[in-house]
Amino acid sequence: MKLLKKKLTKELKIIIGLSLTLFLGFSLMQTNISFKNRRIKSLESQLRILVYENKTDSVISENQTKDDVVEEDPRTELYKIKERYIKLAEGIGKQYDESLLGEPIYKFEVIDLNTVTDTQVNSGINKLSKERFNIKIEKNKLGNKNYYKIILIE
Repeated sequence: MKLLKKKLTKELKIIIGLSLTLFLGFSLMQTNISFKNRRIKSLESQLRILVYENKTDSVISENQTKDDVVEEDPRTELYKIKERYIKLAEGIGKQYDESLLGEPIYKFEVIDLNTVTDTQVNSGINKLSKERFNIKIEKNKLGNKNYYKIILIE
């Protein structure tokens, strides 16, 4: 009986030792994998930043330096979109009044003001019921990008 207990305890000790060794081995491998995953995510974010910088640099021609590039003033975009609204409204018989403070009638959100079509401008103007109107353009941020909110006021 004692021999059987000694054999069981020796076998049990071997089994426990092997299972602990396997457990430690798997834990170390898992830790190593999680460190590699973190490193991969870090490298991917750095790659995204480099790709973004490369895209912006490719816009600049090879003959120009970054200091020579004059960015388009967003106020000119705002001015251009206001002029489009005013011209199309005059064709319908509406008058632009900058001093007018009233209720917002039409709201339109856009990321790039250059992508606003005449159809979108006309649909906003057609919602106006009075002769006089005002245009308010708000610039907001969504993440790291700007977007514009065009508001027509009667």
